[in-house]
Amino acid sequence: MRRAIFGFTLVEMIVAVVIFSLIMLAAVSALKMTGVTFTRVNEFSAEVGRNREVERFLRSALTAAIAKEDHFSGDSASVEWVAPLDRVGSAGGFQHLKLYWSAGGLYVSFAPYDLTADIKNPEWGAVLEDYLLLSRVDAFDIGYARAPGGVWETSPQEQSSGDQPQQLPAAIRLNLAVNNKLWPPLIVAFDAWEPGL
Repeated sequence: MRRAIFGFTLVEMIVAVVIFSLIMLAAVSALKMTGVTFTRVNEFSAEVGRNREVERFLRSALTAAIAKEDHFSGDSASVEWVAPLDRVGSAGGFQHLKLYWSAGGLYVSFAPYDLTADIKNPEWGAVLEDYLLLSRVDAFDIGYARAPGGVWETSPQEQSSGDQPQQLPAAIRLNLAVNNKLWPPLIVAFDAWEPGL
């Protein structure tokens, strides 16, 4: 009867407050962990989506390379080619493209393709500034197959003493390490390649 009249004792109140505090602490920790996990999943999804878009762009732009003399050149660190592009910023139609690695980023440069201009010295950045495709690129190298099923070389052509025009190889391989993760090699066979081009 006395408990019904006077309510809880001080010890019972302290125990109830401690239990309630522990339950609230667990709930807040769980909510915080859920928020952190949600943020990480979103960041990872955004990174995967961006990487897929970069891979699609490179595959599409390289596959469409023009098979004309001096329209393709490269080495193990960069590659230049001419290809038709859907609109990219202010650049569209036939464009000179250059893919290169600089200061930890993978960049692509654009220059308008002009039949009357010097094909070996395009005006890089005249219409659109160099575009950062990927940041945090730890390693990048390019290999070229001069014939289908051939060995991967560091140059699209054999070195010669003469001023031999550059020609389209059969395929190109891009090796990338991004954010300390090695990508599977991106291998692209050129649609326009024919023996003897």
